[in-house]
Amino acid sequence: PTSTPHPTPPAPPSPNPPTAPAPPPQPAPPADGGSGTTSLPATGAGFTQLIAGTAVLAALCGSVTLVAARRRRR
Repeated sequence: PTSTPHPTPPAPPSPNPPTAPAPPPQPAPPADGGSGTTSLPATGAGFTQLIAGTAVLAALCGSVTLVAARRRRR
């Protein structure tokens, strides 16, 4: 074969982390329909904790980017 595939260069890492939090994964449905009601509270607590975690991470990333921008302006 005359055409040789050229390897794609790796993308450079971005200095600033993305500020938008990733969407939380949806809980998978239980295998049997009977245990759906019992596993609801557990998934709900995990869901709220995950949302709180993403909110804190987003706030941290936002503050870090703001501080970096302020330092760069100076």
